[in-house]
Amino acid sequence: MPWRRALLNRTFIGCLTACLTQNALAAVVITWLPSYFHNVLGFSALSSGSLLGLPSVGGVIALFATGFIADRLVRRGVRSRRARGLFGGAVPACAGLVLVFLPWTDRPVPAIALLMLGYGGSVTVNTFTNPVLAEIVPSHQRPAIIGVMTGLGISASAFSPVVSGMLLDASTTARAGYGSVFCCFGALVAIGGITFALLVDPERDGDRTPIRD
Repeated sequence: MPWRRALLNRTFIGCLTACLTQNALAAVVITWLPSYFHNVLGFSALSSGSLLGLPSVGGVIALFATGFIADRLVRRGVRSRRARGLFGGAVPACAGLVLVFLPWTDRPVPAIALLMLGYGGSVTVNTFTNPVLAEIVPSHQRPAIIGVMTGLGISASAFSPVVSGMLLDASTTARAGYGSVFCCFGALVAIGGITFALLVDPERDGDRTPIRD
């Protein structure tokens, strides 16, 4: 497939949008979550560092669960547009909305549960983007297009912690600052998921070039 077509079709753009928003959130979580645990939820500095892995545990569970469901749907004959496009967009969209509600609780256990659900659900973007991209190009182009997606998608992580720091500096309290951060990046992930669901259609955008003898 010509690279112009591969990189400018709606499926690739939907995947890129979802990856950018999820990577932005991931960088914020890695950078600021221990401080949130310590300054807002009241954990000690040592405990805050140890708790950093809990959202990732939610991500691992969500990755396996959504990957299993999507593969089962595809094997049953469900079109990839529905099994990976619509389903793959709905999960991070719901996850982002979960994070938007995080500022409304200051109790440690519910807050951690929301983080595990929200961040864990956002990570599932990776479960869907790679198979979808593999469907739209010939096999010899798959490593390259996935590499391009990874390189472009990770670029958001260079800026999101800085934006988070600006939001925190502009807030009067730590609670209000982190509330703004999670609302902002939760909403971004939700928008990324909705965009993914609306744009991704591997059957429409896939390579249809006839194979020559």
